[in-house]
Amino acid sequence: MGTGGVQMLYIRRAAAKDAQTIAVIQAESWRQAYREILPPQSLEKLGSPSYWLEYWQKELKASTAEHYIALEGDQAVGFFSLGEPEEEDREPGNRELRSIYFAPDHWRKGYGTQCMSFILSNVVEAGYRKLILWALKGNLIGSSFYTKLGFLQDGRERKVKPDLPVTEVCFYKLLG
Repeated sequence: MGTGGVQMLYIRRAAAKDAQTIAVIQAESWRQAYREILPPQSLEKLGSPSYWLEYWQKELKASTAEHYIALEGDQAVGFFSLGEPEEEDREPGNRELRSIYFAPDHWRKGYGTQCMSFILSNVVEAGYRKLILWALKGNLIGSSFYTKLGFLQDGRERKVKPDLPVTEVCFYKLLG
């Protein structure tokens, strides 16, 4: 146990063998976190591990992004990805948190805070000055978490996918 009864996570780079685990965590998280945001037919599709598996198999083999998995003991409880920002945010000194998800039965255990501490330390150490992330509009759990950690919204919104009737909002945090 860490301080205050919080289990300390072990964070390591994700490998190709982690694709199935990551797909399951992402699907479970989407089903729970976005059930009041996404239409039922979209949630049924995006809440399926099989939907995410092919994506993560390709992503973990070919991506230039950095993917990490968070473990409690030997059990994967979450993952996150860092990479170069989308075109409109691609400036020297910017980094993007592309994803951060935890299995719902591991929410509110301090794991997100531990991972964000790891993320912010590594991003600052690598010389980045701004961390950007996009969150689904209406995702109150995520938005309150990011705000608590000092992220601000910049007012921009974008469509997630052409066939998905939801938008994302942009958060950022100035570093060091």
